[in-house]
Amino acid sequence: RIVACDVTDHAAMSGLIDDIRAAGGLAGVVHAAGIWDETPIDSIEPGDFSAVWEAKAGSAVRLDELTRELDLSVFVVFSSIAGVLGSARHAAYAAANAALDGLIEQRRAAGLAGTAVAWGPWAGGGMATAEADSATRLSRTGNVPMAPEFALAALDDAMANDRGTCMVADLRWDLFGPAYRTVRPSPLTDDIVRESSSREEPTFTGSALLERATGLPSADQERLILEHVRAQAAKVLGHLKPDAVVADQNFRDLGFDSLMAVELRNSLSAVLGMPLPATLTYDHPTPLGLATHIRKRLLPEQPGQVDHLLAELDRIELALADVPAGKRALVDVRLAALVATWNGTDDDSTGTSDISAATRDELFDILHTEFGRS
Repeated sequence: RIVACDVTDHAAMSGLIDDIRAAGGLAGVVHAAGIWDETPIDSIEPGDFSAVWEAKAGSAVRLDELTRELDLSVFVVFSSIAGVLGSARHAAYAAANAALDGLIEQRRAAGLAGTAVAWGPWAGGGMATAEADSATRLSRTGNVPMAPEFALAALDDAMANDRGTCMVADLRWDLFGPAYRTVRPSPLTDDIVRESSSREEPTFTGSALLERATGLPSADQERLILEHVRAQAAKVLGHLKPDAVVADQNFRDLGFDSLMAVELRNSLSAVLGMPLPATLTYDHPTPLGLATHIRKRLLPEQPGQVDHLLAELDRIELALADVPAGKRALVDVRLAALVATWNGTDDDSTGTSDISAATRDELFDILHTEFGRS
């Protein structure tokens, strides 16, 4: 029979179970109800939480209460990997599904039948793939929607082997693992991610971008790196032009999720020719902030050319004091030639051709005037 019943209504549920018992008994329960919700944890309201909780966890608790005295051979609840791994975008849903797993642990501790399967997304019209682009988006993150026949086979296995609580999902750990661990470590998945990442790491061999930036003033370095950050961010977001990426806007507001953050990190690593941390966009949440960080880390601040030259002249000035008297004439000639070159005396119109006639003291005065410390 197919009977409509509001699983959040205790009286309606009780009446339905009484009807089933009167018609021949109740052998088992499979609870697959739920409400899909994508309200982020920092935006959820009590009403949003209550609706999701009642449909998923509250109804399962009522089923448990109403059937505790029956000798059920099966009590299966469909929970979710959101309750096992967490999900900031599905805060209420994650909490309600974690409660389902806890309910099954309670039942089993009391000697009652109980199986909780924390599902990944199902293909073929599953709740997580109801929207047209959902399956594609999930697959991009490495959380591949499962064909129903394979999911049901896994359910048979869980029940046949009395697994209690388990998780069934088709995860590509090479994609899912780095994105999942972007903002925090995960002891629960460390071994799996480590094994999936054990392949040879890419070799970085330098960067044309950094070669171009080296030697430029700091502002020009940052401008050049920012152009590349915006270009790579636009590529990840699917924009045709970097102009769509606002330099001082938060990556999250630009549309980045954890997988996109990893994609941007990977593309920037390739452009820069060196590895970068997966937490890059979380530690530096705007394109401008990220460009500034990259410049400071990879292109340490260098003294300006004039400052560097003045420092060298300071060093020469100190060294001149130690020149022996017999060698000063040679130094005089070299200094005179240097000043002549500086003033461009190969052109008679400069009026500096008489520099060769200057005395040593005059040359020192000239050097002090032109290059003296300020």
